[in-house]
Amino acid sequence: MTANSTPVPTSSAKALNGARPAGKVIPLLALASLREKVDLLAELRQLAREAERADRELTQEILAAMERTYNALSVGVVAARKLMGEDDLRAISTVTTTPTLRMEPVKPAPAAARRRE
Repeated sequence: MTANSTPVPTSSAKALNGARPAGKVIPLLALASLREKVDLLAELRQLAREAERADRELTQEILAAMERTYNALSVGVVAARKLMGEDDLRAISTVTTTPTLRMEPVKPAPAAARRRE
C-alpha cells in the first residue's frame, strides 16, 4: 500500500489550471511508526484531559465533604506577632475562611527504618 504526500497550495486545494498538483508516493509502511506515535499522542492527550476532569471533580467532592464534617485551619500570624503584641494583632485582624485542598507527597521511610520493621 502507498500513501500520497501532496503539497497543497494555501489558497486552494487545486492549482490554477484546475488540476491537482502531483506529489511523491511514500510507502505506507514507512509511515507506520509515525502513525503509531500520533495515535499514542492522541491517546495520551485524551487521558490527560480525563485526568484533569477527574482531578477537578474529586477536589470539589473532597472540599465539600471537609466543609460538611469538620473545620480545617491554617493561621499565618507568626511574623505579625513578632512585630506587635497579641492584643493589637487581634484588634486589627479579621478571620476569613477559604476552603483549600493541599496534598503533599508522603516521604518514604529510610531504608534502615524499613528493615527494622
